[in-house]
Amino acid sequence: MMKLYAFLFINMLSMVSLPIQANNLDSVAIHATEKSRWAITVGDKHLFIKSFELIVTQLSKDSIDLSEHCFKAYTTDQNEYDLDSVDEVLSTGVLVFGKSIRGVVSFSSDEEHIHKASLVRITKNC
Repeated sequence: MMKLYAFLFINMLSMVSLPIQANNLDSVAIHATEKSRWAITVGDKHLFIKSFELIVTQLSKDSIDLSEHCFKAYTTDQNEYDLDSVDEVLSTGVLVFGKSIRGVVSFSSDEEHIHKASLVRITKNC
């Protein structure tokens, strides 16, 4: 059933995307599912980590060189978190029209608020 919803969502997005995109990243659909969240402590230092499983699909005819981009996590109030680790499939190669790739990304911070992140976006601002 989840595959059907993902398929319908991606098809819906492709119908509303414009044929010519001002920014080809605007046509990348990212389905992010929380995979895990945890904390590491050493003495009085701590690190909070949140991981997502991503399905990334290019909806326009443009291709994207994944080595020139990275992922960032966001909370709904726009707090931004930089990438900590990424599966190689999400950071190398080229994403082409109609193709999807799947992998895991992790984000870390010394702020527990990172556990509220629910959005993942692709960006050139790495």
